[in-house]
Formats: sequence, C-alpha cells, structure tokens
Amino acid sequence: MPGYKQLTQEIGEQVTTALKPLQDLTVDVVSSVAETVGDYVPSFAVAPVSPEEITEANFGLAEAFLANAKAYSGRVLKALEPVTGKLARTSTPKKVAAA
Repeated sequence: MPGYKQLTQEIGEQVTTALKPLQDLTVDVVSSVAETVGDYVPSFAVAPVSPEEITEANFGLAEAFLANAKAYSGRVLKALEPVTGKLARTSTPKKVAAA
C-alpha cells in the first residue's frame, strides 16, 4: 500500500496531467482573442510594470508564503513531538478493550 506522500504525489500528477489540455486550450483561446483585439487597443507611452514582472513578483511572494508556512508547520509538529511521538504509526487502528 502506498504511503501518504506517494499517494499525494500520484494524485497531484493525475490532476496536473488532466488540467494540461484545459490550460492549453485556454492559452490558445486567449492568444486568438488577443491577436484579434490587439489592433484596437491603444498603445501606452510608458507601462510601469510588465505582465511578466507582475507574475514573477506574485509567484515569488506565494512561494515565500508557502516556504514560511512549511517551516512553521514543521516547528509546530516538532513542538508536538512529546504527544505525537506516543502515537502508533500503523495503517490499521489498534483495538481498544471495552471498559
């Protein structure tokens, strides 16, 4: 039986593989629309920030938030070790005797 990490990775790969055709279709539609309306959009003298810069900055921020959340979760789990260290890590629950 696969472990949680392996199962999560497999599901993630299945989801991203399933989303790829939809993403490709979306990019094709956006490209087609942009080419069609591009001639009607006026040019601006100076664009303060490029769309690529905005995307890179926002994904950088999201990555920093995720890294921080991961580190924080690790610290919380470490603090809980006196309790979680006593929990059995088996795939089948232990039977509790009736009182």
